[in-house]
Amino acid sequence: MKIAKAGSGRSLMLNGLLALLCLVLLGPFVNKAFHIDEVFYLVFGKYVLHNPTEPFKIRYFSGTHQYEHAYYVTHTPLPAYINALVYKVVPRAGEKTFHVIYLIFYVALVVSFHRIAGHFVQRSFIWTVLLLVSPGLFLSGQSIYPDLAPLSLGLMGFAILFGPGPEQRKWLTYISAAIMFILSWMMAYPLFLLTLISPLIGKIKTGGRFWYLGPALISTASLGLVSCMTLCQMGSLHFMLSLEGSFVVEPDRLIILASLLCNLGGCLLFPLVLLPVLFYLNGAATSGVCALVSAILTVILPRCGLFCSDWLLTPLLLWIGLLLVSYAAQALKNVWTAKRVKVPLTERAGPFFRDLWFDRFSAVWIVLFLGFNLVVVAFGAVRYTIHCTPPLLLVLGNGLERSGLSNKAMNRIIALFLALTLLFSLALSRADYEFADCYRGFFYTPQLQRFKEGPGTIYLVGKFGFRYYGDSQGYAFYGRDSVRLEYGDLIIQPRYCGAPLSALMPPAEFNRLFKLTVIECPGTLPLRLVQYDGNAGFYCSLVGHLPYTISNKPLEEFSVYLVGR
Repeated sequence: MKIAKAGSGRSLMLNGLLALLCLVLLGPFVNKAFHIDEVFYLVFGKYVLHNPTEPFKIRYFSGTHQYEHAYYVTHTPLPAYINALVYKVVPRAGEKTFHVIYLIFYVALVVSFHRIAGHFVQRSFIWTVLLLVSPGLFLSGQSIYPDLAPLSLGLMGFAILFGPGPEQRKWLTYISAAIMFILSWMMAYPLFLLTLISPLIGKIKTGGRFWYLGPALISTASLGLVSCMTLCQMGSLHFMLSLEGSFVVEPDRLIILASLLCNLGGCLLFPLVLLPVLFYLNGAATSGVCALVSAILTVILPRCGLFCSDWLLTPLLLWIGLLLVSYAAQALKNVWTAKRVKVPLTERAGPFFRDLWFDRFSAVWIVLFLGFNLVVVAFGAVRYTIHCTPPLLLVLGNGLERSGLSNKAMNRIIALFLALTLLFSLALSRADYEFADCYRGFFYTPQLQRFKEGPGTIYLVGKFGFRYYGDSQGYAFYGRDSVRLEYGDLIIQPRYCGAPLSALMPPAEFNRLFKLTVIECPGTLPLRLVQYDGNAGFYCSLVGHLPYTISNKPLEEFSVYLVGR
C-alpha cells in the first residue's frame, strides 16, 4: 500500500476536475421530479420553517390517514432544518433549487474520498471517478434523501483526520472532524457508526502507534447530550425511538438479506465486469461455493414470474454480492493471521502495519454497516447500502493492486469499469427520472383533463410524488374520516404509491367502486427500478429484492374508479 504525497497544487487541480465531473454528469438530472419519501422531507422542512422550536410535533398525512406521530420518531430533524433554510431563502424553491443545493454534498463526498483513497490505492483519482459513477451513489446524488448527505459529512470528517497538519494544531483538526461527525449522525443516526470507526485513522497514519480518540469522544458526548434533551422533552431517547418506529412492517430477514446482496452486486460497479474480476480475486473454489449459495437462495426466494428477474438477475446479483462480501471478509482473515506474526518493535511503523490497519479499518467499516442493514432496518433499499460503497471500492482497488496484475491488464479493467459503469448509471438514471416524472406529468394528461369536465369530484389516493404534485395542482385527497363519497365521484390511485384501496377504505365505500380505466405511464428504456411484476425494489425491498429489472411494462399505472350508488 502506497501513501500518496501529491503536491497541494496538483491535488487542488484534481479536486476541481472531480467537482466539474460531478456537475457535468449530474447536471442533466437537476429537474428530476420529487418522489418516494423525498416528499416527506419537504413537508417536514415547511413545518419546521413555521415551527422551528417544535420539530417533534409534526403530524403527517399518509395514504388516507392523518397520523399523530407517523414520522416524528423515525427521522432526525436536521434535514428538515436544512430544507426550511432553503425555503426561507427561496420561498418558491422547486426541483432545480433543491437538487443543485444537495449536489454540493455529492461534490464534497467525492472530493473527500479522493483524499482518503490517496492513502490506500495508487490510482486514487481513477478509483474516485469510479465512486462518482457507482450506480447506487450516482442515483442517490439525484435525490434529497438524507442518506448521501450524512455520508458526505462523515467522509469529510475522515478526510480532515487523514489530512496533513502540524502537531501543535491537532486540537483544531479534532474539533473540525468532530463537527463533521456530529452533523453526520444528526442527519441520520446510523451514521454514528462512522464516529466509532474514526479512531482507527490514527493507527493508519502512525503505523499502529496512536488512536485518534478526540473526535470520537466529542461526537459521542454530543450524542449523549442530545439524547438527554430528547429524554426530557419526549420521555424517551429519540435515537432508540427512531429504530423502533422504522418497523412499519414486520421485517422479513431472508428478503432483507437477498436485497442487501443484490444491491451490493448490482449497484457498486457494472455487474458483468465486476463478476470476472471478483472471480479472479476470490479464486475458483470460493467462487464456486458462492455460486452454489446464490443458486440455493434463488430457489427459495419468492418468484414474480418474469424469467429475467427470477432466473437471470437474481442468481447473478446474488453471486456478485456474495463474492464481494467474501473478498471483503479476507481483510478480517488478514487481521487474524497478522496476530500470529511477530514483528520487531522497530518495524511496527512500516508498510506491514500500515496495511494491517487498513484491513482493520475497511473490515470494521463494512461489517458495521452490513450488520446494521441485516439486523436493524425493517426493509432493504439501495440507499441503505451506499455507506458500504467507499470501503468496498478501497478494498477492491487495493486488492487489484496487490494481485500482481500487469499495468496493461489493470488499465484494461479500469477502462471497462469506467466506460460501462458510467453508461449503466446514466441508463438507470434515465429510467428513474422517467419514473419520478410519471407523477408530475400525470396531471397534464389529456385523459385527466377530460375527467375534470365531469360532474363528480375527483379524489386522489396515494402518497409520495403523487401526493406532492396533486396538492400543488389543487386536487382533493380522499380521507376515510373526512370525505363522504357521492354518486358520480372519481377515485384515482397509482399502483406504487400506497396500499390497495381495499385496505384503505371502509368495505361499504370500497364496494361502491367500479374501475373505469387505467392510465399507463410508459418508459423509453426497458429498465425498471420499482416493479412488483419484476421483483424490482430499488427504494424498498417490500416491492422486490432486486435493485432493478429488465422489462417493458409501464413505469406506473393510474387506476380510475367511478363511485356508484
